[in-house]
Amino acid sequence: MKFILPFAALVLSASSSLAQIALESVKSFADLEKVAAQLALQPYQAPTQQLDPFFEGLKYDGHRQIRFVRDKALFADQGDVFRVEFFHPGWMFKKPVVFYNIKEPQTVGVPFDGSHFDYGELKVPAGAKNPVGYAGFRVLAPDSLVKHPFEFMVFMGASYYRAVTTQLGYGISARGVAVNTIGGEPEEFPDFTHFWFQQSRVGDKSFKLLALLNGPSITGAYVAAVDAVNTLMASGKLTRSPITQSVAAISVGMLGDLALLDLEYTEDSSCDTDMNVVMTSAGHFVEVQGTAEGAPFTRAQMNDLLALAEKGIGELIVLQQEALKA
Repeated sequence: MKFILPFAALVLSASSSLAQIALESVKSFADLEKVAAQLALQPYQAPTQQLDPFFEGLKYDGHRQIRFVRDKALFADQGDVFRVEFFHPGWMFKKPVVFYNIKEPQTVGVPFDGSHFDYGELKVPAGAKNPVGYAGFRVLAPDSLVKHPFEFMVFMGASYYRAVTTQLGYGISARGVAVNTIGGEPEEFPDFTHFWFQQSRVGDKSFKLLALLNGPSITGAYVAAVDAVNTLMASGKLTRSPITQSVAAISVGMLGDLALLDLEYTEDSSCDTDMNVVMTSAGHFVEVQGTAEGAPFTRAQMNDLLALAEKGIGELIVLQQEALKA
């Protein structure tokens, strides 16, 4: 099975307040287009929340201890289906994101629930105030797909997402849209503020969601689905593919003196250096993030890691192109 995550979009000028707009009425992309059009006529209001001081002050090591309880996932009660787990606000992820479940006969909200998290060794104060919303989510494929829980899409940080195939054949690491990335104007990265999940059922081969993208100068409605570009091209809604070149992402790291490619969880959690690299098929870098989580790394080690990442991404892009031809 291929997981392809392009987007079809309606992009409008101006932006947005959510006052008196019936977000619970959204059941389709057409409904979301209408919401985006209404928001485009109103003044922009940035999503914010005042976290409890305990969660506001969390650092990396504290925040990573908070784990979503797997059997509390959205749609977990539906059997072997696509499931959604959520991320807890804190550390650098403080913007609230609002979620809805498109059910019959009506769309319902998915409120924050602190009981759905395991806080590990954190001592959460008894009077700590719950956040007003989650910080993001991840989608897990049905266990029967690859015989174990498989996370293929993650959204985190209000404007950032990534996705991979079942064989890690290729990945996406991207923002929804970027504005003014060249020139003299300030850069702008509009946020995904709201998501609507289509209820998953046993036997589904794809997972569909709707998302609202919002910022000071752009309001848009996005829909993500497996093989979306091919579907839109076939229906005549797109006259040409928006994909101009391939992009792939991979992780590399140092475990002692050993450079590792495509780290597994156990390697990633214990490595001395963790680096994420995103490149295009033209060999250009989109993103490089490297952190010395243990011992500091040298320039020579960094060069080795980048070379290893470039080799791995080249292989992923070949697999990506082969998959798109299939």
